[in-house]
Amino acid sequence: MLKNIEWKENDVYSLKLRDDLYTLVQMRKNYMMQFFDISSETDDWPGLDLNTCETLFFRFVAPKGLKGIFSRKIPISEVVVSHGPIQRKMLIMDLDDAPNYGARLVELPEDYNSINAKVLTGKLTVGSDLDVIYRYELDGSEGNPNKLLKRLIRYFETGINWDDSKNFLFKDVPLPPPYYGRS
Repeated sequence: MLKNIEWKENDVYSLKLRDDLYTLVQMRKNYMMQFFDISSETDDWPGLDLNTCETLFFRFVAPKGLKGIFSRKIPISEVVVSHGPIQRKMLIMDLDDAPNYGARLVELPEDYNSINAKVLTGKLTVGSDLDVIYRYELDGSEGNPNKLLKRLIRYFETGINWDDSKNFLFKDVPLPPPYYGRS
């Protein structure tokens, strides 16, 4: 495990999910990290072109909080970094109507700062907007390694890509089907 993580755009790291399960992530802009739909039983990635890998999700992260699951920094000689577009649509929490919380769909500006995000929808509901709720990530920063480990392990074991934080905003929302939203 790495002791320190320095944020540098396009750096690629291996995450150790458990002793026999690793995946790769790439640092993008403004503490946005790209998570890939790729896993391995070993921490070896020679010659991998991340442009050919599906993106599992983009998420703002607090790297210092997650440093315990970073296995190693991948040398640029081992992988080709992703140059694909960063997802700019995200869900922003709507906590105004307690206890009936929810979210709105927003589009981040080019600096990827959610403070200046353009609101695209009104408050989302499970009954009408389930596709949007499943498809887009929350804009908050993830710094809890256990939540991230649980999510990634569940995905690689079952194909279900779901951020359990959404359960707080959308009561009784069912889990998405396996591999939902993959092209």
